[in-house]
Amino acid sequence: MNDVYDVTIEDVKSENDTVSSIFIKPKPEIFNTAKAGQYLLIRLRKNTGWTEFHPFTLTNNLKDELIKITVKKVGQFTTILHSLKLPTAVQVKGPLGTFGKEIDESKRCVFIAGGIGITPFISLLEYLRQNKSEMQITLFWANENSNDLFYLDKLEQYCKELNFKTVLIINTKIETGLRDRYGFIYEEGFLKKEILARYVNKDASFYMCGSPNMQNYIFSQLKEIEIPTEKVNIESIGLYMNVEIAH
Repeated sequence: MNDVYDVTIEDVKSENDTVSSIFIKPKPEIFNTAKAGQYLLIRLRKNTGWTEFHPFTLTNNLKDELIKITVKKVGQFTTILHSLKLPTAVQVKGPLGTFGKEIDESKRCVFIAGGIGITPFISLLEYLRQNKSEMQITLFWANENSNDLFYLDKLEQYCKELNFKTVLIINTKIETGLRDRYGFIYEEGFLKKEILARYVNKDASFYMCGSPNMQNYIFSQLKEIEIPTEKVNIESIGLYMNVEIAH
C-alpha cells in the first residue's frame, strides 16, 4: 500500500484532557475496503516539505463518509494534531494492518487494552455491533486514573447491544461518580492474574493492545493462569509500532 492520498483534517474533537478524535475528508475510495482493527499512516506539511508518516487506528464507523482517528497527546507530532488550525491539508496511506482479521471465527473473545490501546477495540466492537454478533466478549481496559477514560457512552451502548461486559481497571482510586453513571465492572490497582481468572474463559480468543511494559506484564499474568502467549493476538501500532515485546 504505497499510494498517498491528499485529504483534509476538517475537525478535532476533544475526548478528554489528552485524547482527541481527528476527522478527515474526503474519504479516499480505497478506505471503503477498510476492515475493523486497521490503521492508517498520516503526515503533516512543514516548511521543508512533509513530516514522517505516523500510524493511528481507524475509529469511525467504516461505513461513514469520513475517516476518524483517535489520538493521545504524548509527543510533538500528536501535540500538533491536537492544536491544528483548521482545515489543514494532510496526506494519508492505508488502510493497513491485520489485527482482528479472524474475529468472525471466534465464539468468545477477550480484549485487553492499556490506555489509548482501546482504539482498535472500538473499531472491532462497532463492527460486531453492526453485524449483530452473538459472540461472548469481555473487555479489560487498564488506565492510570479515571481522567484517562473516554468513549464510555459508546462502551455502554455496546454492553446493551452485544453479549459484552467491560471491566475497567484503574491504578488509582476510582471516582464515586463514575461508578454511579455506568454499569461497568470496576477494579482498582493493576490487571493481575486474580482479576483475569475471575472473568476469563480459557477457551476464548485473546487480543491485546498497549505499551510494551503493559504487554509484558499481562503476558506474565496470563502465564500464571495457564494461557500461553502464542494464543494472544497483539496490535503494536502507533506509539508501540516496531517495539519488540518480550514474550
